[in-house]
Amino acid sequence: MTRKIFMCVIMAFVLCGVAHADIAYTTSDGGLGLIKINGESSIDVKGIQYQGSASNPLVAPYWTGGNSRLAVISRTTDTTTSGDTVMIFSPSDLTQPLTSSPTVLEGIYNAQDVSYSNNGRGLFITSGTKLTQFSAENFGVVRSFDFAGYFGSKDSSPESHTVLTSSRIYTLVDSGDNESAMFSFDGQLTQADGNMSVTRIRYRANSMAWLNNSSIALAHSRGVYIIGGGNMSSDIPVISLCPDSSYGFYFITQDSSGNSTLSHYGVNISTDLHTDNNGGSVIAVRDASYNVLAAKFGGKIRLYRMKDDTFLGEYDSSQLGGVPVSMAVTSSSGSEGNDSSSGCNLSGIGAVMAGVCLLLLRRKRI
Repeated sequence: MTRKIFMCVIMAFVLCGVAHADIAYTTSDGGLGLIKINGESSIDVKGIQYQGSASNPLVAPYWTGGNSRLAVISRTTDTTTSGDTVMIFSPSDLTQPLTSSPTVLEGIYNAQDVSYSNNGRGLFITSGTKLTQFSAENFGVVRSFDFAGYFGSKDSSPESHTVLTSSRIYTLVDSGDNESAMFSFDGQLTQADGNMSVTRIRYRANSMAWLNNSSIALAHSRGVYIIGGGNMSSDIPVISLCPDSSYGFYFITQDSSGNSTLSHYGVNISTDLHTDNNGGSVIAVRDASYNVLAAKFGGKIRLYRMKDDTFLGEYDSSQLGGVPVSMAVTSSSGSEGNDSSSGCNLSGIGAVMAGVCLLLLRRKRI
């Protein structure tokens, strides 16, 4: 793999401040599990805290404007039913939901990603061809946008994947053919009055991450594309990106045979941490005291200490209480302001470094 393509990206990733958080995970048979992070090298796998009955649920944190909450979404692809349902938990106790019964997410079938507004008023969920905003108070539909038809006759049913929120809402949509697009909205989720912009990407992409509030990196089939910064090629598709605790980042590549490699790009050097043939996804837990990386490969979760990439342990389905399918940090944060920021901002030297990096990047049409 071409390692040098990532030398400039490292300068742009900065730490996203999150209060101390543990790792919640769901299992294929509906379990909600917990991994306690007691220190940068102290891990306590608590296992299943709550056993539901859904298959392959999705877990995601969100902010209510005063409290951190965890949503567990039971997903279905059967459009003859009412749709996906959600149960709400407090991060401090995953043994009992705060809701007595599941709440239907109207119009949502097989949810792919969840993000939340910084003011605690809304959640944004991607599903099928749509991005839908729900009230954080009662999960009523606020508004929705359908991407069907935006890729022309090649595909009338594109798939919405990752959603990010800041002062705007960003959604990555796969055409199902050979291209993708990132849609940017204001809080109204409408194309009226110039409130929507579209960045076309000539590769298939389904994962994106912040560089800062105005620059986003997209992992795609030919490498990484930085919005406004340029395209960087890679011999092996990059399927996910995640910033580390400093100015580097972790990334996963996956070849055509399904072999996935988790790597860490630090100060001008890339280090492979693990290779697996079961695919994978990556998520980082970052807080003021501890920085632990959790990477899921097939039916196991591997943990690393970010400071020096020390391997902390590998836990299989028997130890986790089931086959893991989704992971998330348990904590969320926000403000009482009126913006939609998710709280990820560049500051000081990080902003300067990102700006310099964008000037140095080789620019070309994507």
